[in-house]
Amino acid sequence: MKIYCIYDKVAELCGNVFNAKNDGVAKRIFADTVNRVMVKQKNISLDDFSLVSMCTYDEETGIIMIDDKFKTVPQEVMKACDVLYDDDAAVETEVEPISAEQIPRGDE
Repeated sequence: MKIYCIYDKVAELCGNVFNAKNDGVAKRIFADTVNRVMVKQKNISLDDFSLVSMCTYDEETGIIMIDDKFKTVPQEVMKACDVLYDDDAAVETEVEPISAEQIPRGDE
C-alpha cells in the first residue's frame, strides 16, 4: 500500500492523508474529490492542489518504506487542474464523473 495526501500550495500544507494500492487508484480517488468537491467551490483554484505520494508501507508488518525511485519525498503524482471535468457544468449542478481512461498516468 502507498500513503498519499493532498498538498495545498497556498496554505503550504499536506492534508487529507489516505492510503491506496497504487498511483492509479489514488488518482481515481483524487479525481473524484476534485469533481465532487473542489470544482463546486468558487473561492479556490485547482492550480493550488496536488496529489502527492508520500511513502509505501507493508500492511502486515507496518513498516514504512521510501521508494528508491523518489528523488524527493513527497513526490507529486497529479495536479488538481489536470483532472478532466465538464467545463460547461455550472457550479450548482452535478459534474459528470470521469472514466478511468481519462485520468493521466504518471508514466506517460
